Amino acid sequence: MIRLGLAVFAGLSVNLMLQFALGSGKAGKGNTLPLFQIINLFLTVIILWIFYTYIFNLLSREFVWYFLIFPFSALTSMGIERIEKHLFPMKKPVRLFSSLTAYEGLIPASLLLTVNMAVSFLDALILSFFFAFGCMIAIIFMKEIRRRSMLESIPKNLRGLPLAFISMGLLSMVFSAAAWICYRVLENF
Repeated sequence: MIRLGLAVFAGLSVNLMLQFALGSGKAGKGNTLPLFQIINLFLTVIILWIFYTYIFNLLSREFVWYFLIFPFSALTSMGIERIEKHLFPMKKPVRLFSSLTAYEGLIPASLLLTVNMAVSFLDALILSFFFAFGCMIAIIFMKEIRRRSMLESIPKNLRGLPLAFISMGLLSMVFSAAAWICYRVLENF
């Protein structure tokens, strides 16, 4: 039951809805999902969870511990993308996020929640997988909102970014409230 709650919490909490509406213009465009980047998010969080839990935890959780989360996230993400380029040199990958920014802060946020909530490796796998799954669902929602905004009659002033901002903002509030409720339930177990 607790692991199911972790999965629901992770899938809802890092939903990126508002971020997609605000700045990531590529989110709803194109026909393909950035599957490798979603896999990269999953792998980076797992690798860094192992590093922070078993290796770096010997040091105290002082300022340095939190200060290094962002650079380690970016370096690990870039390393995994570099490995992908060597393994699949002919494939042109779909990129939505930047590794240099650690996927616009998604990886450090996911890592902080995973380090603080996961007790076992299985918990870390569940959290990491559902953080990546939540990201994929947010991208799919953004694509659907863009598609529907082109098909249906919408006032001229609301087309494009204003409609995306309003709808993703409302969805973000709903998902954040559901994640908060789920977290409160997990806290009582």
